[in-house]
Amino acid sequence: MKPGDLVVWTEYASCWSGGPSEGEYAGTVVRVIPPTRRRRSRAKVEILAEETFIVGRKMVEVVSSAISNT
Repeated sequence: MKPGDLVVWTEYASCWSGGPSEGEYAGTVVRVIPPTRRRRSRAKVEILAEETFIVGRKMVEVVSSAISNT
């Protein structure tokens, strides 16, 4: 995942009560937050939809990748 990618909710995210449906549009990746040195830290993703929020990488998957011109 990288900034600009479009993401949808995964089956894992849909298992939460009242959560979104699998494959439902989640938003656009704003930034990927690497794990910290803490013991159980995992990478997270900041997403922009109607508002900005942060979720774990297992919660979303890329459906349209941003093209880099570098």
